[in-house]
Amino acid sequence: MPRVTGERMLAGPPERVWALLTDASELARAMPGAGEVEPEDGRSFRTTISLAVGPVKDSYEGRLAYEDEQPPTACTIVVETKGKSGHVAGRGAMRLEPRDGEGTLVCYEGDFKVSGPVAGVGQRMIAGVARKTIERTLDGIGRRLTEAPEAAPERPASAPTTAYWHPFANMAKVAGEELVIVRGRGCELVDRDGRTYLDATAALWYCNVGYGRDEIAAAVERQLRELHAYSTFGSYANEPALTLAERVARLAPFEDGKVFFTSGGSDAVDTAAKLARRYWHAVGRPEKLALIGRRHAYHGMHAWGTSLGGIPANVEGLGTLVADVVHVEANSVEELAAAIERLGPERVAAFIGEPVVGAGGVIPPPEGYWTAVAELCREHDVLLIADEVITGFGRLGRWFGCERFGFTPDLLVFAKGVSSGYMPLGGVVVGPRVQEPFWRGEGTWFRHGYTYSGHAAACAAGIANLDILERERLVERVAELEALFAEKVHSLAEHPLVGETRAIGLVGAVELAAAELEREPELVEHAVALAREHGVLTRALRGCALHLSPPFIIEPEQIDALVDGLRQALEAIQDRRLAPG
Repeated sequence: MPRVTGERMLAGPPERVWALLTDASELARAMPGAGEVEPEDGRSFRTTISLAVGPVKDSYEGRLAYEDEQPPTACTIVVETKGKSGHVAGRGAMRLEPRDGEGTLVCYEGDFKVSGPVAGVGQRMIAGVARKTIERTLDGIGRRLTEAPEAAPERPASAPTTAYWHPFANMAKVAGEELVIVRGRGCELVDRDGRTYLDATAALWYCNVGYGRDEIAAAVERQLRELHAYSTFGSYANEPALTLAERVARLAPFEDGKVFFTSGGSDAVDTAAKLARRYWHAVGRPEKLALIGRRHAYHGMHAWGTSLGGIPANVEGLGTLVADVVHVEANSVEELAAAIERLGPERVAAFIGEPVVGAGGVIPPPEGYWTAVAELCREHDVLLIADEVITGFGRLGRWFGCERFGFTPDLLVFAKGVSSGYMPLGGVVVGPRVQEPFWRGEGTWFRHGYTYSGHAAACAAGIANLDILERERLVERVAELEALFAEKVHSLAEHPLVGETRAIGLVGAVELAAAELEREPELVEHAVALAREHGVLTRALRGCALHLSPPFIIEPEQIDALVDGLRQALEAIQDRRLAPG
C-alpha cells in the first residue's frame, strides 16, 4: 500500500490557508489537471482530474472530503477516484501549524490503496505521483496567498444598474456604482473584480460565525431536500422549528420561555409590540396601550418598529404609522420615569430598548441603567421588551445582553445572530408572565403570524449555527477578545479627526469630531469609501460614526488590520486637506 508523507511552508496564516483549501473554486484553480470542483454536503467535493502514472494516462472521477475537522489546524483527508485504468482510495491526516507569525507549515501523511491496471506501475511511482499532485496543489494555494488583488476593469461612469432597488440607498447615486460581493470565507469578502476585503461589520451585525460555513449550508440543503417548509399556523409544526425553539428557550434568561418565530428582526419587534398590547387586553386592562421607545434607537423598518425607533429620518414623509408611541432620551432613567408619570402608568403597555444602542451609534448604557429600568417597570406594572437583535447570541460576550447588564425582560426580541444571516430568521422569547393568558386554561388567541414563521430550512440553519457557537465556544471567545478589541478601537481616539471611540464586547464605533463634521458634513462617508480602498468594509452610523462589529472568529492580527485600515482612511483625509492648492 503506497504511503505519502511531506510538508510545505506557505506564506499566510492557517486561517487563510484553511479557507483556500476548503473553497471549491480555489481548489479548482490550484489542483493540477482538475476540472470544475463541485461542493457536496459539508466539507466534500467532486471533480474530474487527469493524471499520468508512468505510462498510464487517464481521467479519474473523484471525491475529496475533509473529516474530523479541527479548523484551522487539522483534519482527516479522504480521497476516492475511479477511472478506466483503476480505482484509488486514500486516507490520511493534514495539520496546519503556524510559523513565524504569518506563515503556515502544512504537514500531510496518508496511505493509498490502488487496484486495476494502474496498480501495475509500482507503489513507488504511484506514491511519487500522489506526492507531486499534493505538492503542486499546495504550491497553487501558496501562489494565491501572495497574489495581489486583480485590477478592476474600467467601467463607464454612466454604466446602468440592474433592476435591483437597494435598501437605505439614494438610487440616483448608487445606480452603476454597486460593490458586488461574490463570495466570503471567514472574515473576508471578495468582490466580482477579485478584490479582497476584511469585513468590519459582520455584514449588518449578523455574520457572527463568519462566511463560508459549509456545515450550515449542508444542514440547509438536507432540510430543503426533505421538507423545505410548511405552514406552522394552528397545530402544524416541523422538527427543526420544535428543536430550535427548545434550544433558544434554554439559552434565554427565563424559566420556561416560549419562542415565537419570525422571518427577521423587524417582524420580531412588531410581534413583541403587538403581543404587549394584546397581553393587557387579555388580562382585562385594554387601556394600557402606550408604548415608550428611545431616541436614536433602531427597531427595524416595519410600521411598529419604525414608530418605536427614535430616528426622525426614518419616519420622514410617512405620517403616523402607530399611535400612542412616545420617546425618551436613551440611557436616562429619569426621563423614562417622567414619561410614565406623565402618561399615567395605567396607560403604559411597555418600554422597549436595545441593551446597547446599535445603529444609533453604539452607545453602551451607564452603570446600573438597566437594573434601574427593570425596577421602574416592575414598580409601575409596565412590560419590559429587550431588543436583542444585535446583542443576542454572543455579541457582548454573553448569550444575551440582558445577562451582561443584570436584568430580565418580559419579552426578548432576537434575529441576526440566531442564524448568522445564513437564512432569514428571528423571533421573540416570551417570558412566563406574558405567555400565561395564552398558554393556560382555555387560552386566548394571538391572531398574529407570518407565512414563514418557523420555516423549516431557516430553523435548520439556526440549529447548525448554534452548534458552531457552542462547539467553538465563540461566545466565550468574544469575552476573551473584548479587551484587545477595545484597546485597538480606542487607539483611534488620538487622531485629530476623531471625537470619541466606544467599544464593548465585539461592537464599537469611531465617532468623528463634531467640528470636523460641521466643516465637512459628508466626512464619514468619505472615510467609509477610503477604508474600502484600504481593504476594510465598514459603514456610517447616524452620519457621524464608523461602525465596527466583526465576526466572532476574527483573529487578533485581523483586528489590527481592521483598525489600521480605518486609520489609513483618516490619514488620507488629513493628507488631502494638507495638500497644497
